[in-house]
Amino acid sequence: MKTLGLGITILFLLASTAPLGADKVYTWTDRNGNLHITDRPPPENANIRSVTKYKPQSEKEVLEYQRQQQMRENALDRKRKQTEAQNAELNVQKAAAAAKTAEEKANAAVKDATEYMDTHDQNQYMRRAHQYDMKQKAAEAEAAVDRANAAAENARKAEEEAQKAEEELVNTQN
Repeated sequence: MKTLGLGITILFLLASTAPLGADKVYTWTDRNGNLHITDRPPPENANIRSVTKYKPQSEKEVLEYQRQQQMRENALDRKRKQTEAQNAELNVQKAAAAAKTAEEKANAAVKDATEYMDTHDQNQYMRRAHQYDMKQKAAEAEAAVDRANAAAENARKAEEEAQKAEEELVNTQN
């Protein structure tokens, strides 16, 4: 099956570029299983797969085909860059939502830690008894703030990537 695909590819290349001097192209297999594509009829004992009538293309037709192929490639490239820009924008939105959630959690943790310390720091006995808990609450609040800052940084990076993808898209459209 791979041999047939290779044969078809070669046939296409022959038909689309250099004109042959023949009006037929023969695809055949010899007794060893080797595929041949020729402009001469195969030997008597060959297994003929196909005989294709060949009409040479003019240079104008070849150039038109190449122009259309280039246009298709450009359209695919634009579509790929549009998809990249859309994905980058989605990443920005996700990162912004994560940053907002992290900031809300950090604010809640800071508020909770502040309230806990305010209520348990009223006298010397409570300060000593809950000193570890107060340090824990302060550390939790600090970690939440760090997570919020990291999420904000991720959102900023996602915004930069989205901007870059959008610029590439604009450049390909020009």
